[in-house]
Amino acid sequence: MTTIAAASPADAPALKALLEAAYRGDSARRGWNHEADILDDERVSPGEVEALLADPAVTILTARDGASLTGCVAVTVKDTSKDRALAYLGMLCVSPDLQSHGLGGAAA
Repeated sequence: MTTIAAASPADAPALKALLEAAYRGDSARRGWNHEADILDDERVSPGEVEALLADPAVTILTARDGASLTGCVAVTVKDTSKDRALAYLGMLCVSPDLQSHGLGGAAA
């Protein structure tokens, strides 16, 4: 069963590992949205993940199957003025072995 919850600072290492697996290296080639053939550096540094988790404007939602982190997405609030709400969606990824298996349609 998939659960969706906000990430905590303790999730930083697992988030970095998931992002690297989904976007870089040989593991990423098992999925469909990788950058492994055009970029070979780190997708994100540990410090960047920790900074995002500490930023009050950012919420990183995680998908888990039991204790295993299977996906994430970062939502950054950009504007909450009276007449509109604007947010940036980033770090959207799913474990390469689970891509195209319906995680995006899982209900929270």
